Amino acid sequence: MAVWPLWLRIVAVITAGVVEESLFRGYAMERLATLTGSYGWAGLISLVVFGLVHLPFWGPGILFSALFGGSVFTLLYLWRRDLWACIIAHTVTDAFALILYPMIRH
Repeated sequence: MAVWPLWLRIVAVITAGVVEESLFRGYAMERLATLTGSYGWAGLISLVVFGLVHLPFWGPGILFSALFGGSVFTLLYLWRRDLWACIIAHTVTDAFALILYPMIRH
């Protein structure tokens, strides 16, 4: 992804933040909490799936990072129930990794 043009990385970062947080925190956690009766189980199930979804594109090396970041976003959502805070946190995190770091490295 570091070889992608900057504009495409920016679009990917914003899209990932909005789509992944809406799907895994906003929808999945609320739906799973309804089905299981527990936000704890809902968060754990959603987090595991979030990590596994990153495997095909990023490979096993990113799993720890995805699970760590996903844990932070999950806890933030459980604490505040603020999807926009999760979207912003996810977008900022991805921006550092996929935009700023490659620019600084070169």
